[in-house]
Amino acid sequence: MYHEEKVINGVLCWRVTPDGEWTQYTPEALTVALTAERSRAIDMESGLIEYAHKMEAIKSAIGG
Repeated sequence: MYHEEKVINGVLCWRVTPDGEWTQYTPEALTVALTAERSRAIDMESGLIEYAHKMEAIKSAIGG
């Protein structure tokens, strides 16, 4: 499936064919995407913190 995004005149737009017309994202669609990405960032940060704690435990266990 083809999907392309581009900022045109300061507005994020999308199209689904290489020669198709550009369509502006709606404010609602951008809000959903932003909220999802913020949640994803929080989850990734939590995972990295957990990983760092595990690495410290391993270093302590091997005397590092």
